[in-house]
Amino acid sequence: MNKRKREDSISDDCMMEVQIDKNAGPSSGGSVTPQCLRMLDEIMRSGPAELVERSLNPLGASPLGNHVKRVTGYEIAELDEFTATVDSRLKQTVMTKIITISDQMRFLRQQLLNAVQEAQESSTLNHTPCNFRKVPGKFYYLYQRPSGQNYFSLLSPADWNEKPPHQFCGSYLYDHDYTWKKL
Repeated sequence: MNKRKREDSISDDCMMEVQIDKNAGPSSGGSVTPQCLRMLDEIMRSGPAELVERSLNPLGASPLGNHVKRVTGYEIAELDEFTATVDSRLKQTVMTKIITISDQMRFLRQQLLNAVQEAQESSTLNHTPCNFRKVPGKFYYLYQRPSGQNYFSLLSPADWNEKPPHQFCGSYLYDHDYTWKKL
């Protein structure tokens, strides 16, 4: 498998493995599975620093001056330490991005659930019986008959001197986007 296909596969698997707890809120902090962490470790190869192959006569030409020198063991160790620090910081940066995306996914999931719930509630209220045409931007009052039937009225409990003929269930605004907002 070529490197690009391998990375695409790993990133797809990792994104599929980002856990989204349905009970968690958008600010609960990200949660990434161990499998995603292993994939990230696989992508982020670590190890000793590599030196460029040494060639005294590149392409058959001698370098001008004395620019070719041997690297000491101390310099190699220093380069290894620097590479390890960079790898660590890069991994932290990538993990922060993954957790941020996880939080965004959790937030979007909650937004989706809210939209579906609002649609269900609005659909139910749109089909609630009434003896008039509902007009967006107006207030309506939901009552329940002893038989259990809900209905909308134009009269509020105050219009009935706080003694409506049936159980009052709530005041609603029929919004211009054809959704209902309980007041």
